[in-house]
Amino acid sequence: MFLVDWGVVTGRLDPSYYLDRQEARELVKLGQLVGIRGGKRIPKGLSFSAEPTKYRYVRVENIRDFEVDKENANYLSPALFEQLKRYELRNGEVVISIAGTVGRTAVFHNDSDERFILTENCAKFVGLSPNLDAAYLKYVLSLGFVKRQIEKSSIQTTIPKLGLSRLLDLAVPCPPLEIQKHAVGVLDHAYTLKKQKEQEASSLLDDISRYLLEALEIALPSQNGDIRGERRFFVRSVEVLGGRFDPRQYSQKYQRISAAIERSPFAKIRLREALAADTAGSWGFDKTESRPDYTACLTIRATEFDNRYNLNLDNSRVKYRWYPPQMLDRITLRGNDILVEKSGGSDDQPVGRVALITEEMAARQTLSYSNFIHKLTIRPEMALPAYVFEYLRLMHHIGFTEVMQTQTNGIRNLMMDEYLRQTLLLPSLEKQRAMADKTNDMRQKAKALERQASDAVCDARAEVERILSANDGQG
Repeated sequence: MFLVDWGVVTGRLDPSYYLDRQEARELVKLGQLVGIRGGKRIPKGLSFSAEPTKYRYVRVENIRDFEVDKENANYLSPALFEQLKRYELRNGEVVISIAGTVGRTAVFHNDSDERFILTENCAKFVGLSPNLDAAYLKYVLSLGFVKRQIEKSSIQTTIPKLGLSRLLDLAVPCPPLEIQKHAVGVLDHAYTLKKQKEQEASSLLDDISRYLLEALEIALPSQNGDIRGERRFFVRSVEVLGGRFDPRQYSQKYQRISAAIERSPFAKIRLREALAADTAGSWGFDKTESRPDYTACLTIRATEFDNRYNLNLDNSRVKYRWYPPQMLDRITLRGNDILVEKSGGSDDQPVGRVALITEEMAARQTLSYSNFIHKLTIRPEMALPAYVFEYLRLMHHIGFTEVMQTQTNGIRNLMMDEYLRQTLLLPSLEKQRAMADKTNDMRQKAKALERQASDAVCDARAEVERILSANDGQG
């Protein structure tokens, strides 16, 4: 239970809207500190420029970690810029996303001769009060109780939207400028540390492929930069007759990678020879279609595949499906099973990603996998599952898997027969174990760095909220 002064009520009568405004005493309506202007959409029938120009278009996806990613902003033609120049984004202005992913903020910095237009899915603050620091504004809108106001003020349709008037109605703390600058310093330091830690983690993950290539003595060919020459090649008819007519299989890139693998001094077998079983998945049944003897279990989809690590099963998007006993027995996952994504992918992501079921995952709950996934069970006397997982992941990373797929209606499909015929390099079991342990250690170190990055930001946010709370009544 809480009390609200009648003068504070702004036409909304839902109590939750005012609850978060009780968390700090010294709050000011944002509209008393700033003005606001919306961006502009690209006119119907027009599009971005395919050629580089000095004009760019800032979209929501260009706003990340309180910065505007200018390098990846789309180009505009000079004529289109002239149409939209009333919505130009200027140096030092604070922007906020108001549609889709609502609440991303940044201070726009531009010391180049390039000029930028702001999307209609964002807005910019103008006419800042001399009592409000721009960097403080971008951060204060991300604090917990302000973000909750934003969420409650947004229109929850298919695409969440935040109206400009509701944005100006947000209640924010506005302490003296020296307090604002202190808070900015704390958060600037945290986000600088976050970026550093994330770069270290990313570099460590990139090193995994380099380490595996070196350990397996695979010397990949260097690209000569002649993309047109790479795409134009000749193949003898005898090599094609009775086989695939997909040119990728005969491309210079594929042939060079294949030759590099074959030159490795380690023993070679077909992947299929290392398998005790390979089993297709099933999407099972919905709860409404289930029977008393059906069992519900978490069903792994390609969505749960983590491109940087392994599987992400600790999220709110996982799906549970129901299976009859005989089907469940066939597709229940056990420790050391390898999963291969056989359908899905995207324009810039080939299908064929892999995941490893750990003993811990299998012990935690019953797991199954969808019909877009294929299970490989490795013969332990032939190879270590953890090593095979790393090897297949490497093949996907260097683009070797890309040739083993077809594409229909925007969905990529892995040709499993061809996938299982690929060469598997087999060092000694001792070397396989050493390689698997090394790569696992590198991933754990990368995860630790990312946790440190996240913790630094969380601690800084908590400190800033303490700073602002301590200032209540002193402004």
